Amino acid sequence: MKTTVIDFTLSSLIALLEHEGIDLSSVKISLKNDSTDESLTEGMLVDLIEKAKKDLEQIQNESTRLDFLLENRIRVEKWNTSPSTQYYFVMNEDDESIAKEVDGRDAIDAAIKIFEEESND
Repeated sequence: MKTTVIDFTLSSLIALLEHEGIDLSSVKISLKNDSTDESLTEGMLVDLIEKAKKDLEQIQNESTRLDFLLENRIRVEKWNTSPSTQYYFVMNEDDESIAKEVDGRDAIDAAIKIFEEESND
């Protein structure tokens, strides 16, 4: 996923408002339903911007993980190692386990770290 445009747009909006001397913490946003004119949500712009930044960061992290899996032709498998325990294994194309963690995202992050360390050697 390309998030550069979203990041640029968000940064531009903030810069434009600040350039105009607008205090972001004083701007209140109210979204209304067009057909009923009923208020859907209200909140502060600064809170909306922070939420958007966090969501964008999460999307970028997920995109990085997906790109890593595709570029290195590896997969993630969930194994039940006992009735109450499960692990996520990151497997390479030779069916060798590269990393093992309780959480799938953590397993991918561990595999990314291993690949980065190998490329630095």
